[in-house]
Amino acid sequence: MRPLRKWGSYDCGKVGRPESNWHSCVPIPDAKREAIGKAMVLYRVDPALTHRVNPAIVLYAAFSLLDFGFTLAIFGVGGCEANPVLRWFALQGLFEFAKIASTLLVCCIAFKLWDRKLAQSILHLGNAIMACVLVYHVSIWTILIQSAF
Repeated sequence: MRPLRKWGSYDCGKVGRPESNWHSCVPIPDAKREAIGKAMVLYRVDPALTHRVNPAIVLYAAFSLLDFGFTLAIFGVGGCEANPVLRWFALQGLFEFAKIASTLLVCCIAFKLWDRKLAQSILHLGNAIMACVLVYHVSIWTILIQSAF
C-alpha cells in the first residue's frame, strides 16, 4: 500500500520510504517556503498561453473536423480526396495523420500569430474556403442519398 503524504506546508520526505507517512511529516521552515515561492515566480507562464482562443480558430478546427468526417465517409463509399496533397497522403495510408496534423498546425500558428492582421485575414479566408468545402460535401451527400432512392 502506498504511504499517505501530506502536501502544503509539510515536508514528508520521499514517497516509498517506510517512515514517510503522515506521522513523520514536519513543518517546512519559513525560509524554505519563501525560496519555493521565489522559484515559482521565476518560472512564469507565457502570457500568450493565457489568452482566450479566438472563435475564428475554433470555427476553423470545427470546419476541418467536419471535413475530415465527411471525407472518411466518402472514402467508405469508394470516393477519393479532392485535395491533391491529402490525396497523396491517403494513397500512402497517412490521411488521418496528415489531416489532423495540418489542422493542429494551422490552429497553433493562428493562435500564436493572432495579433497580426495578416494572420487574421488568412484564417478568415481559410474559414470561407472550408465553408465552401462543407457545402460541397453536403451537396455530394444529398445527390448520393437522392440517387439511392
